Amino acid sequence: MLTEALINILACPSCHHELSYDANLDQYCECKTCHTLYSIKNSIPILLKNESKPMTSNNTLEQIT
Repeated sequence: MLTEALINILACPSCHHELSYDANLDQYCECKTCHTLYSIKNSIPILLKNESKPMTSNNTLEQIT
């Protein structure tokens, strides 16, 4: 689980907008601006573009986890 202090400073490495995090879906942070998912491993957000997953109209954060 990510702390609120960490969540508040996270930014998308692609577009630099804030990331969303749902504690119930503890595996991903989502950029709602560029529709990209970044995985979380061992409570560490992996904010690497080559490790990200694009969101599409066919999937949602709930469907990916």
